[in-house]
Amino acid sequence: MKYWCILLVTMILPLTLSANDCSVTVGSMEISQSVPDKVSIGEEYVNNIELRAKTNVRKVQATVFLSPGMEYVKSTPPAQVDGDTLTWDYDQMSAGETQQIQLALRASSEGELTACATVSSIPVCCATTFAGKATLAVEKTGPATATVGQKVTYTITVKNTGSATARDVKLVDRIPEELAYSKTQDRKEIRHSLGNLQPGASKTFTLSLFAVARGNACNVVEISASNAEAVSDQACTDIRQLGAELVLQCRSVSFINKYSKNTLIIRNTGDATLTNVKATVNISDKLKVVKTSIPAEGYGSRSTWTFDEIKPGEVKNIDIVVISKHKGKHCIEASLSTAEGLKKSANCCTEWRGFAAILIEMIDTEDPLIVNEETTYIIKITNQGTADDHNVKIDVRFPQEITPISASGATKGTVEGKRVDFQAYPVFRPKQIIEFRVRAKGVSTGDARIRVFLTSELLKKPVPEEESTHVY
Repeated sequence: MKYWCILLVTMILPLTLSANDCSVTVGSMEISQSVPDKVSIGEEYVNNIELRAKTNVRKVQATVFLSPGMEYVKSTPPAQVDGDTLTWDYDQMSAGETQQIQLALRASSEGELTACATVSSIPVCCATTFAGKATLAVEKTGPATATVGQKVTYTITVKNTGSATARDVKLVDRIPEELAYSKTQDRKEIRHSLGNLQPGASKTFTLSLFAVARGNACNVVEISASNAEAVSDQACTDIRQLGAELVLQCRSVSFINKYSKNTLIIRNTGDATLTNVKATVNISDKLKVVKTSIPAEGYGSRSTWTFDEIKPGEVKNIDIVVISKHKGKHCIEASLSTAEGLKKSANCCTEWRGFAAILIEMIDTEDPLIVNEETTYIIKITNQGTADDHNVKIDVRFPQEITPISASGATKGTVEGKRVDFQAYPVFRPKQIIEFRVRAKGVSTGDARIRVFLTSELLKKPVPEEESTHVY
């Protein structure tokens, strides 16, 4: 609301060129003029006029009356011209404010040329009340990504950017389905009363929620006041699922003193990158690591591999080649951990066995023979392997040139015509040698081939061996 006190004063002040300049205070205004001392007929000259307000005034009007022999050329600002009367109007002037008028004139006759000026105004007294406006602003920030089970913290800043106090400010935060207030409470809305907020003031809050489901979670906050328009902002977080798979592949059966390859498979099955991934393998003391496809931190019974990160869908394969000198069931155990807290384990066991390796040799003691001359066929069998073989059995077959007479050896032999059958040798130990002998004689001339066939539990298909004897 404004209160005005108005005083209207009007005065006319005559001015002469002989005075050159003049000034006078007229009520709340001061007016002054300045002109040159002499000019020539037809010459233009400038009258500089200044208005100065002593107090706040309204409806200011300056007027200049020209005497005969003076012609108006122009002015800055332009004047309102009515014959020999020039006027300038100003809506208002503040205390101490000045206005300049440059009036260009021309002398048209000889003699004294006089310009008289007057100023009028309405003095005012102004009382001012400021009307402000409260304007709310809110900013919400949070992480761009998070994983299921992780705590997600948002920052909310509320500001009053206006010029008046925001009253009864309230905050409402709406929680999306991918987030939860806590692991035990399923609140979907959080409300806070912030009180009054002065112009330029701000308040900052943090809100911690838990990621409970995969998806793009947009958390919206709304700010309202009793005397300001409501505002809102949101922060969106991509909630991802962590996942890892650890598989250890090995052979069900391997043989001692032979290499056996095992494969450790690490797979990121989620949609978030796994970091600081550590895989550790603990190996039975009956096994020895020969080599790995990816260098390990330490060998022996414990080996470790560290990966800075494994992206979603990425797979790491580690081949581990081992060897053993010991029969039996030997196991490898693997474990996995990540910076995100995932833990996995796997194990795989291999039955390590020895193997039988049977060597059969046959020689004759006399060669060549003459008809009715005898010779002995010595059959030697060796287990060169590392495991037992069972039911080792040989059969010897003679051609028409030679006939078997008798048989002896590790087991009983039976002669039937041109064939000798030995009973099975029940348990054939590693590095053991067994021997069989067959006495025979030449019965007809020719180049004879004596054949022996060996079978066992290991060798299901007969293994042949042959010896030549020439009969004359």
